[in-house]
Amino acid sequence: MADVPSEKIAFGHGDIHLPVGWGAIPWEAVMERCVFPDGVLFNIELNPRLWYAVDECLERTRALVERALTSASRCSNQTQAVVSRANFSPS
Repeated sequence: MADVPSEKIAFGHGDIHLPVGWGAIPWEAVMERCVFPDGVLFNIELNPRLWYAVDECLERTRALVERALTSASRCSNQTQAVVSRANFSPS
């Protein structure tokens, strides 16, 4: 297999950095079942070719952050949701 991102993805190797909710990860179930450390930071790595979907990605991420549980209490009290459209600007 060549070291080409599209070929790696086709063969199931690598991360394509889809917007939150587009892939197969059951994020709602993750938020229901996991207890995150206090002060947890949720990071979005969005493929630049998908930046047109950044607003949708941020909206879904913010909704998940609000549902996340920390070891002390609900995420809204303990966790900083540092998500901003300003972080997604093409070079």
